[in-house]
Amino acid sequence: CDWSSDVCSSDLDLLAWYGFHPEAAAFWQRVRVGTGSVCSRAQGRGERAVVADVETDEALAHSPNLHYFRLCGIRAVQSTPLISRSGELIGMFSTHWCRPHQPSDLDWQFLDLLSRQAADLIEHHRATLALKHREQQLQLLISNRSEEPHV
Repeated sequence: CDWSSDVCSSDLDLLAWYGFHPEAAAFWQRVRVGTGSVCSRAQGRGERAVVADVETDEALAHSPNLHYFRLCGIRAVQSTPLISRSGELIGMFSTHWCRPHQPSDLDWQFLDLLSRQAADLIEHHRATLALKHREQQLQLLISNRSEEPHV
C-alpha cells in the first residue's frame, strides 16, 4: 500500500494488493483515519499496528473490516508505516496471515528491512518525478526565451 501525505490527516489509498477478494479490495480502496482498520491505526499512531487474531480484536468486533478479513481468509495482520528519511509518512506496508499469528523478532527484522527498502524506493521515485518536472519547466522557460524577439 502507498498512502498520501502526513500522519493523522490523509486518507489511505490502496495501490497494490495480492490475494484480496475483489469486494475487500474495493472496500479498502480508500481508508480514512479513525475507521478502525489496522492501516488506519498504524497511520493514526505513526507506528506499527498488529492484530494477532482478527476474531478476538475488540476494535474490529463491530467494524465492517472484520467481514472483509473473513471474506479474504485473513486471521492476523500487521501494518507498518513507511517513513521517508526526512520523517514524512509516505506509505503503508501490510502483511496478512491466514491463521492467528504473532510475528517473531526475526519476522520484525525482515518486515522492517522490507519497509525501509519500500520507503527508499518511493522516496527515490518521487525525487525522480520532481526532477523530471523541473527539467520540463526549465526546457519550457528556455524555449520561451529563445522565441522572444531580441532588441
